This record gives sequence, C-alpha cells and structure tokens, in this order.
Amino acid sequence: MYETIKLKESLTNYTIIFNRPEKLNALSEQMIEELHATLLHVKEKNPKVLLLKGEGTSFCTGHDVNSSISFANEEDAMNKLGKLQEITSIITNYPAPVVAALHGYALGAGFEIALNCDLLYASDQAIFGFPELEVGLSITQGTSYFLPRAIGLTKSKEFIFFSEKITAQKAKELSLINEVFNDDHLFESVNKKIDILSKKSLFALNEVKQLLNNGMNASLDHSLKHEITTLSKLLS
Repeated sequence: MYETIKLKESLTNYTIIFNRPEKLNALSEQMIEELHATLLHVKEKNPKVLLLKGEGTSFCTGHDVNSSISFANEEDAMNKLGKLQEITSIITNYPAPVVAALHGYALGAGFEIALNCDLLYASDQAIFGFPELEVGLSITQGTSYFLPRAIGLTKSKEFIFFSEKITAQKAKELSLINEVFNDDHLFESVNKKIDILSKKSLFALNEVKQLLNNGMNASLDHSLKHEITTLSKLLS
C-alpha cells in the first residue's frame, strides 16, 4: 500500500513492517505519515493482535536526521510532530494487544514506538537507547509517561541524559521488555506468542488491557469499580 510501511494480514494478526531497511528503518516524514495512515486503517478493521516489526537488520533507529523533515516555524513543527503523538494514542487505545518484535537497533523514536506497545519481545542482539540529546532533540510519544512508570524517575533521567545504550538483557532486567529470544528465532517465537493470544477472547483481552492502562493513574476505589464493571460486561 505504501513505500515505507508494509501491512500484512493473517488469520491471527495484522503485521505492520517498517520498510526503509537501507536506512535501518529511520523515520522520514513520509514514513511517519504512512505509519499514521496504516494504523488508522487497521483501527477500522476487525480487531486482531497487531505486530510491529522492522525489515532488514533493525527495528527502527529513530528520526532520520539526514531526511527532508523540516519545519517553517514552531506551529508547523507542532502540526507535523502531532502525528507522532497520534500514533501513540492509536497504539495504546487499539482494541487488541499490540506486540513489538525488536531486533538490531531500537533507538530514539523507534524505541518510543516500541514502548507504546503492550508486549515487547527482543532479539538477544538488540540494542536500545534514547540518543535524542546527542543532537539536541527531545523525547516524544509518551516516553515521559511510560518510561518513569517502568523504571522510575531517577533511572529514566540517567538513561536519557547520558544517551545510554543498553542490551536486550539489560532492558529485560529493567522491565522495559518482556522476554529475550535467540536472534535466529525471534520472529518464530513471537508468532507463537501471538498464536496463544489469538485463541483468547479479543474482547476480554481489550477490556483487561484498558483496565491495566487506566489503573496506572487511578485510585484503588476507582480500580475496584472499574474491574467489577468490566467483569459484569463480560459476563452479560
């Protein structure tokens, strides 16, 4: 359908593939537009598990600093970069689990997209990091929300301030990813996880996904009420 994003559908899931392998799937303005449009398209289809992965040797290395992304002024930047924030909103509210299969490099905005997903599985050769400050840029896509909740505020600041790059094993120790697989078996292993998910009720999975997401900021009383409301809906 597009040049920089591919969409595949199987019985169990949709797969969105970042398709700029010659640039390690770095995000160009075109790629951001096409990813946004593809997610909107998938959102309107019958819900299935959604898998995000990269073509070639890496998942995504963040923004392509050599591409033609340019802004006339701050307002223009807000409008164009707003697509990134909308991508986060679509992924986090997508009515089924969203899975990231991470190999090679997942850096900057690429890692940020991954952190939007519900389940993150990585190759044992994968490398993660936020290099934005090395070129005077900032984090986006909910990283200021997701990262401190995963690893704490102090560690988040250290991770981003020093543009630290970490291995898949370290990312797992920090609870940033769910599981690490041998590089040769990553996609096979992730597909097995998706097969398990696809046999469950997607309606129930989505309800639980939203319960957990909303519970991050809710009081105990609110969570208790939301849980019983959800269970009543599933039983009726």
